[in-house]
Amino acid sequence: MRSQRNKLYYILLLIPFILLTISCGDKESGNEYESKLANLDDSIGSKSPVARSMAYDLMREAKDSTSYYEAAIRLAKYYILSPTQDSANIWIKRTEQFAANPNNSRKRAMLAYAYNIEAGRMHFFHKDTDKSIDLYHQAYDLLMQSDEKDQAPNICANLGDAYNFKNQLPDAAGWYRRALFISDSLKLPEKDNVTLYMGLAMIYQQLGDDKRALQLYQQTDKSFNDMPVSMQAYFLNNYGCYYYYLKDYKNSLKQYRRMYNHLVKNKMTDNFDMYLCELNLADIYLNLGDLNKAEDYIYKVEPFWKKTGDATAQYYCQSIRLGIATKRGDTNAASNIINQDKTDEKTILFSMRQIRNKYLRQYYEQRGDWHAAYENLKSDNAENDSLEHNRMNMRATDIVTQYTQDTLQLHNSLRIEHKEAEITTARLWLVVAIASAVVLLMAVIVLILRSRRRKLRLQMQVMQLRLESARNRISPHFVFNVLNNRIVEADNKEADELFDLSKLIRANLDMAGNMTVSLADELDFVDKYVRVEKSLLADDDFTYKVDIDDGIDPKKAMGPSMFIQILVENAFVHAFMGRKGHKVLTISVHRHDKITHVSVLDNGPGFDMRSARNRRRTGLNVIRQTIAVINEQNSKHIQFSLHNKVNDDGTVAGCEATIDIPDGIKYPS
Repeated sequence: MRSQRNKLYYILLLIPFILLTISCGDKESGNEYESKLANLDDSIGSKSPVARSMAYDLMREAKDSTSYYEAAIRLAKYYILSPTQDSANIWIKRTEQFAANPNNSRKRAMLAYAYNIEAGRMHFFHKDTDKSIDLYHQAYDLLMQSDEKDQAPNICANLGDAYNFKNQLPDAAGWYRRALFISDSLKLPEKDNVTLYMGLAMIYQQLGDDKRALQLYQQTDKSFNDMPVSMQAYFLNNYGCYYYYLKDYKNSLKQYRRMYNHLVKNKMTDNFDMYLCELNLADIYLNLGDLNKAEDYIYKVEPFWKKTGDATAQYYCQSIRLGIATKRGDTNAASNIINQDKTDEKTILFSMRQIRNKYLRQYYEQRGDWHAAYENLKSDNAENDSLEHNRMNMRATDIVTQYTQDTLQLHNSLRIEHKEAEITTARLWLVVAIASAVVLLMAVIVLILRSRRRKLRLQMQVMQLRLESARNRISPHFVFNVLNNRIVEADNKEADELFDLSKLIRANLDMAGNMTVSLADELDFVDKYVRVEKSLLADDDFTYKVDIDDGIDPKKAMGPSMFIQILVENAFVHAFMGRKGHKVLTISVHRHDKITHVSVLDNGPGFDMRSARNRRRTGLNVIRQTIAVINEQNSKHIQFSLHNKVNDDGTVAGCEATIDIPDGIKYPS
């Protein structure tokens, strides 16, 4: 699965600050005030140097507190888009305090405006996407309770952007569609939808639906002349990225050159958009093999990105420099670039790291470091798994049904909020009856469709799990040949370790293709695995115990294949590796109430839920997904839990993973 996200995605993060423009009704000076406020919004959106003074003028002219803070929150927006972002904080907080517990539509719209700006600030500057999503939701709820619903599509688009950044593509697509529906329901101008089309285009491209993405880009291109200049540049940048990720570098170059000429025409040659364009041109020329042009552009733009302190852009510049060095075969220059770059990659988007990794693998291959190249590729594949999972979720979701449900809900909300006083009780009951009939009909249709798709979805999930298992395999003939050669040449101790490893790999190949396995075979495989892992520990201070109830026949007891092995592997990786002191690993199997309970307990530092959220645990995901597939076709369900063992004094004594398997479970073939 390709990572199709915009290369410099942070340009999209600027959009929340220019999307929400509250049109204020019922103000102290009527149309005159509205006109001044609209002019201020336009000036801020175009980054006019007079915007700051316009905001202060409106604050001085304000005849009441509400008007004062309507201008003040726009001043905050101006500061957010300026080099002095911190100056916005005081005006955001003052506006939020003034509008707290809003008792009218005007204050609710004002508070929504403030939450929107703060959300963008949290996302762009503080990388706190979860906090920004919470604020966007609050802004959306406030707008839907105000008379400013025409601004709701912009909040929906911001939510779509935020969920896209978190790689939650179904949620992102849902909010973009909701934005389009609200825009259609309120009969807003079609040209206002261009950002929504672009957002959906990026999502569809990430899902591998390049045809649908291209249709959306082409649809957006028809409204090109109706866009503001800055939005035109943003669109052409995204359009170029579309072809870039298809590796259609000639068409990508065409769109970037189009962006370049557009900026020159509008005398925007020394601003953010132009430097972004030239940075992308450097990458394109690198991939087209014109290394001199690529280098010229990097020399031109790099000082600007260093001056702004943009870590992502600087990382991208260094990645292109690395690509130039590797294509020239200059491993010394490549080594210097790698050693000098101290960027914390946790703060860099995966799409940016993927570009860097492509050139890193070329560098490792030139140096003959095949192990490093393989590990780098494996890391990329692991992160790509999350994108593939999103794609499967998106395809398995009944998009049409969800869209229809949202439509009914929003139609009902708008109808209730804007109904006229003379609507009679009879007409209201008629509407309710019709809506109920439609909902009932939809429910019947959904049940039928789900029944038909259930088997196919199950097969797809099983296939996905098998593919995930197969992805990490290496050619068995190759591995065994290497091991046999090493065993012949090794001393007795090393030969024994290599022989254990050989048996482990052969057992893994025998078990990998089976969904179920006997407890005896699973524990035998785990025993081989433990012997191999024990040899890798820094010391021998290790105890391994297996406790099975007398009434359990390991040869007859069945369970999901590789589950115990995955949990044991996690114990070695997260509990034992690099830790000194006595290490204890205990596997317990007992029965109660026709349920087989399997427990894997270690005496490590415990399971940290906060760090678990920030990194993907492939093994545990395989367990959870496999259980979900099995439970799909069983009335009794397998249960999995992970918890820390705690001493009387509150200290963590280890981590315990448990799997409860009821009798009579049927497994997919």
